[in-house]
Amino acid sequence: MIYGDTTEFRDIHFHLTNIKIVGAIFGQNGFIHKKIPLTTKVFTFLCLILFALSLAAPLKFGTYSTCLSLQNLINSFSNNFYKILLCCFTHADIYHILYNLITFLDLAKLERLTFGTLKYFYLIILFGIVSNLISLIFYLVVQKNLCQLGFSGILFALIYIESDSSGREVFLFNAVKIPSKLYPWAMLILIHIFVQGSSLIGHLSGIISGILYIKGHLNHFILSNEKFSEIESSTFMNFMTTKNSYISIIKFGGSRRSYNAEEKSIDGLISKLKNLFNPQQRQQRQQQQQQQQQRQQQQSQNINNDICDEYDFSK
Repeated sequence: MIYGDTTEFRDIHFHLTNIKIVGAIFGQNGFIHKKIPLTTKVFTFLCLILFALSLAAPLKFGTYSTCLSLQNLINSFSNNFYKILLCCFTHADIYHILYNLITFLDLAKLERLTFGTLKYFYLIILFGIVSNLISLIFYLVVQKNLCQLGFSGILFALIYIESDSSGREVFLFNAVKIPSKLYPWAMLILIHIFVQGSSLIGHLSGIISGILYIKGHLNHFILSNEKFSEIESSTFMNFMTTKNSYISIIKFGGSRRSYNAEEKSIDGLISKLKNLFNPQQRQQRQQQQQQQQQRQQQQSQNINNDICDEYDFSK
């Protein structure tokens, strides 16, 4: 018997081929392990695990158990507050999660080139919370009680940031060339029109989160690049920073744009508060202000003397 001609052999060969493909993507030396940065990898697997749990135990991890609802928060905040973040990583169906993860993998360039692993991780958590809080405000205003879930709000925040920093034209669905800054808004409208069940408020809240970040209104909740660098150099971070897929913020000196100004960061704010209530620092600050006023008065006097020397008013 020639096993190569049997159906059983072809089935075995088919399954072995699939195992090789999965190994090439997810294995120790696979594409995901070697090419995808760590934070992108972590949240990708988190979404996949939660989706698998929703299929295996729908009563505990299904859509209605993990989605964020304004009415549920009002009725029982203590039992539902965690969904403000959890709902970001759960999805309704296979198409929902596939589209979001494909988009998320494409945005991995933000982790590689702009933020680094640790800051990107922090920003994803922050955008998830901020975008969902904005959504709840919208639902409160329009008096709607929709149940929201999915990674889309975070994705739209990241898309807006990436589009704002690009400054070039991009192709929309590989067909129409538009300015990059219009790309998030075009996607918002098209998805709302053509994707049934998509959350316009959720996506819009993500864009608003991106705008708040670009304008610096979230900087009080974000550590400075120097603080992220200090955390990276601490010993308890060695288990992460030694991985090949970890990208240090030192690698490129922070973000390409100074979105996170030191004076507006959370540790900059703490430093200001310490100085404000420190008597010695307050005295030094008062002395500096007095010296500055004296220098200004001296400069004004010198200018007046120069004018008097140039024009003899006694004549």
